[in-house]
Amino acid sequence: MKAISKGRRKESWNENYMKVIHVIAFILLAIGGLNWLFVSFGWNLVSMIFGMGMVANFIYFLVGIAAIYEIVMHAKHCKMCAGPAVAK
Repeated sequence: MKAISKGRRKESWNENYMKVIHVIAFILLAIGGLNWLFVSFGWNLVSMIFGMGMVANFIYFLVGIAAIYEIVMHAKHCKMCAGPAVAK
């Protein structure tokens, strides 16, 4: 009985951790998407706020990693894509 409760606690922690990662990735993708919207009007908000240095490059790197994460994990997190019509 104790093994089950330990497994559930670990699974719950893992689910919470993955939810946090998913939310962070979503926020980074929203920031990146909005930045591209503003770039289309001639304003790069990331470079306006942080300049064209290492901080801006790091933000672009994080947005890229978030995009890769969401591409790979999308079907697992998306309630519409994880339905019975999608083969797992």
